[in-house]
Amino acid sequence: MIKKAFINALASKPIISLGSKFYEHKVPVFMLHRMACRELGIGGHDPELLRSSLAFLRKHDFNLVTIDDIALAAINQEPLPPKSVAFTLDDGYAEQVEIATNIFSEYECPATFYVCTGFVNGELWFWADKIHFIVESCNAEQLKRLVSFFSHLKFECTEKPLVASQIIEYLKTCPLEEINKALGISAAAIHITLPLNAPEKYRATSWLRLRASEKRGMMVGAHSYSHPILSNESDEVSKAEIERSMLDINTNLQNPSKVFCYPVGREQDFLQREIGYVKSAGYLAAISSMPGSMNVRAKDNLFSMPRFSFPDTKEDFVQYATWIESFKSQFRPL
Repeated sequence: MIKKAFINALASKPIISLGSKFYEHKVPVFMLHRMACRELGIGGHDPELLRSSLAFLRKHDFNLVTIDDIALAAINQEPLPPKSVAFTLDDGYAEQVEIATNIFSEYECPATFYVCTGFVNGELWFWADKIHFIVESCNAEQLKRLVSFFSHLKFECTEKPLVASQIIEYLKTCPLEEINKALGISAAAIHITLPLNAPEKYRATSWLRLRASEKRGMMVGAHSYSHPILSNESDEVSKAEIERSMLDINTNLQNPSKVFCYPVGREQDFLQREIGYVKSAGYLAAISSMPGSMNVRAKDNLFSMPRFSFPDTKEDFVQYATWIESFKSQFRPL
């Protein structure tokens, strides 16, 4: 309640405009993933919270830009208008593109969808979703056997969502080939068949829908071909993931983003090697999932641009979107 009152007190139009003048070089970029869809049993971002957040930005005269606009501002050292904000959405799920396009279009906000092109091509579905599918399909005995298969993880709880999360976190340390092998063996051991194509809950969008979103003011960019953690892969695989996704994007879209989006995107998920591959492919910049606002006066993080995860409350959104977060970050320990 105290935080809510504090944020609301600082979120009046005059105070936001005044504060933004001191931090106009700091541009927040928001990162979204799945959109909540009760019909399909999908947990995710609340569409109404997204609507109210965009309404707040419009009411307070924010400047809604693309991630490419921010990259170009940093490259050319040309300031963006005060109160600039950008939105990105990772992966390329069907419900994500369908729901979010309507909301962003309603507020004339040019969000960028970063998609894994093998997923959109219908050639694969995500390994993390396969883990959720396996765990959700387990009866009590199967779940017990699955846990014993990964017994070295020392599960503290056998609730299905927590089991899936713990397996996913462990497998993030492995190359994709090893992940797929482990999934195949563990699923077969407990007599669960993984579908060749993604079930409805985990379905990808299509190039047709992405082109339709593009016509409504959205942008689309590359997020790799199959969503491995690039730093875990060989030189050949990492390079091919970046270049193949770029080719798919350029083949299927009119005006794709010139900024690459690293899969997962934590500091440990991409190396100088990946930055070199992204540069060689001709990208202007690349985005990570490391939190923070992008400083357009500096070029040193053009290939590791930070983003804020879209929060769960309106107060947190207002904090990250305005000068308040930049002000508070000055007093946090490094």
